[in-house]
Amino acid sequence: MVAELSFGFWVSLLGKGGRGRAPDTRKKNYDMTMWRKALYKAFPHARLSRVQAHQPLDYLRTFRNRIAHHEPIFNRHLQADFDSILNVSGWICPRTADWIRHHSRVENLLACARDDGNVLF
Repeated sequence: MVAELSFGFWVSLLGKGGRGRAPDTRKKNYDMTMWRKALYKAFPHARLSRVQAHQPLDYLRTFRNRIAHHEPIFNRHLQADFDSILNVSGWICPRTADWIRHHSRVENLLACARDDGNVLF
């Protein structure tokens, strides 16, 4: 079941909450009902509030969706996007963030593009 849930679903759990579909239509407060009870444990290498976790993850969700829909991204600050990916990865596992940095070609491609003014991708 977990594998079938989208990235957007997980990011939405870090949102404010919304109205439930149950007969109880009171607004759900995700900070109190989920973040403080358990969700903060998903980021063992960071001390974050729910809002501090949600904003960068929602930014990355939007970025990922732009790429998935073949929208142009060459006018973005791609180094900042890559840094955000590494930062969020490090909240979960610093070794994984280091692995991504080591094996990724993003920084090399960005450096080449800066050197000759051409976009390589």
